[in-house]
Amino acid sequence: MVKNSRTATAPARSKTRKPRKSREGWPHAPARAWLAVASIALGSFILVTTELLPIALLTPISRDLDVSEGVAGFMVAIPAILAAITALVLTIASGRTDRRTLLIGFSLLLLASDLLGMLAPNFVVMLVARGLLGVALGGFWSLAAALAPRLVHEKFVGHATSLVLGGISVATVLAVPAGSFIGSIAGWREVFGITSILAAVVVISQFVFVPKLPVAVATSIRTLPMLLRRPRVLVLFFSVTFVITGQFAAYTYVDPYLVGTVGIDVGLASALLLGYGIAGIVGNFIGGVQAERRLKPTLIVVFGLGGASIIATQLLVGSPIGTAIALVGWGLAFGAIPASMQAWTFNAAHGYPEAGSALLVTIIQSSIAIGSALGGAWVDASGTSAAIWFGAGLVVVAFLAVVFLARTKLPAGSAAGGAAGSAVTSEPALTGATQ
Repeated sequence: MVKNSRTATAPARSKTRKPRKSREGWPHAPARAWLAVASIALGSFILVTTELLPIALLTPISRDLDVSEGVAGFMVAIPAILAAITALVLTIASGRTDRRTLLIGFSLLLLASDLLGMLAPNFVVMLVARGLLGVALGGFWSLAAALAPRLVHEKFVGHATSLVLGGISVATVLAVPAGSFIGSIAGWREVFGITSILAAVVVISQFVFVPKLPVAVATSIRTLPMLLRRPRVLVLFFSVTFVITGQFAAYTYVDPYLVGTVGIDVGLASALLLGYGIAGIVGNFIGGVQAERRLKPTLIVVFGLGGASIIATQLLVGSPIGTAIALVGWGLAFGAIPASMQAWTFNAAHGYPEAGSALLVTIIQSSIAIGSALGGAWVDASGTSAAIWFGAGLVVVAFLAVVFLARTKLPAGSAAGGAAGSAVTSEPALTGATQ
């Protein structure tokens, strides 16, 4: 009887146990997922900071390493060129390697670049350090944003992507002024020493918080031409090429335009550009969330605002207040564009987030170099206003392409690529190539 009594009461005890906290819809525990996202966001901040530091430290580095400032400019060009090349190469070559391993590996390359830059005895070694950074940039950016959907609940993908890409906006605002200030007090090698410490924090945090991210099927080289046969992908990359080329044709020369053409003193020009940067941070988070909810309207608004704001800087040339308002609008738009473009890439390249991101990185990095060069040609030929008008025209072309996309029902994929229809709901024949 005693045995039977115990047996009878056993189920009653099991009913009193507290149920485990549900994480339905989360691929990983929520707390760890957000810490992993934060570690990737910190990595994006340090990567872009390191990329931009030579702009702030060009004069002391060129003096200490005994090269001209023109030659020292290769410290900026080489990472961009290598990133454009390696984004595609590494995505294909990485095969089925766990994405956590790759992410930490790219962060280790960032750390090595900062350490080597800090210790560089000559300019050749410095260029080697910048080359390592270029490889890290290409690999990291082809991978990082595509990890957000694998870490968080699907309804928070926009927030997570904005957080990762927010590192770009924050670094764009802080890197140059902070690097210049610290460099003037302590020296340029000490600046690279600080970024080395921060890069080490990135490596440790990613090692601790980022979970294993295995890949079922490797990205094939066949995936890239297949994606480029999708009409939506073609419109995406056409628009990205024009908007980024236009942005860097114009924005690269906005400081001399404000000082030389508008007649604003250097201090006020710096304050206006700081306002542009802060607006960019705000735009990044607004754009990421809104693009996740309403992609096409968000794209139309940010591309339209970007083109209109650049044009406004020319039409309001006699009004410092009007110029300031135009710069804030410009900053909001181009702060929102990276996160919007990434959401657009997830949508258009559905089923292949890493391959889509790799193509996006290649196009962005190439467009940055082309835009800066074309803007420089316009400046030499006709002045800074001509370069900004040229950039505005390219952004308007990108805006018209987005409007075309919004008003036209393009198939999600080509006949070779798989089923047509919604890019979100239809999967091509090779679905699962990256995840």
